[in-house]
Amino acid sequence: MKLIHLSDIHLMENGQIIWDTDTKSHFDKAIEIIKKLSDIDAIIISGDLSNDGSEWSYRYIDNQFASIGIPTYCCPGNHDNIDFLSHKFEPEFLQFKNYIYLEGWKFYFLNTVIADENDYQQNMAKGMISEKDLMILEDSLKNNDAPSAIVFHHPAKEPGGWLNRRLLENRDKFNKMISRY
Repeated sequence: MKLIHLSDIHLMENGQIIWDTDTKSHFDKAIEIIKKLSDIDAIIISGDLSNDGSEWSYRYIDNQFASIGIPTYCCPGNHDNIDFLSHKFEPEFLQFKNYIYLEGWKFYFLNTVIADENDYQQNMAKGMISEKDLMILEDSLKNNDAPSAIVFHHPAKEPGGWLNRRLLENRDKFNKMISRY
């Protein structure tokens, strides 16, 4: 099985520059590289497709992946617009699923985004897997003989530096649970 993993595209509406970086140009270059590859089974994106949650950014990303034609599966990140992705966005190509089977593997896609209590339109930098999702995941892992991969946006291990502000809040519970399987 050959996979491509992408994360943190951070596309802005109309390709605007962010943090002195042309994320649209970087994304377009990645698409061109991927088009030259062969025998890719799937592309997995682990969040932060958009930086501003704009419809334009999601439509652009969806169209670019459609031009490649490789099945592309996503989960959200803390910069993504969860309301738009959940209720308003009907992608032509991108797929947001809870799980998929691919080449004998089961891939779980979890939403670790926490809404900001002070502004429901914003998300917190840190993440968390809901208790409900942890129970569903554990039950599924218990009853699944296939090798598994769990995809989500926030680190479950401390990478150090500024990324430690963006950790999975319940990482100890998650790590303890998956260590059993």
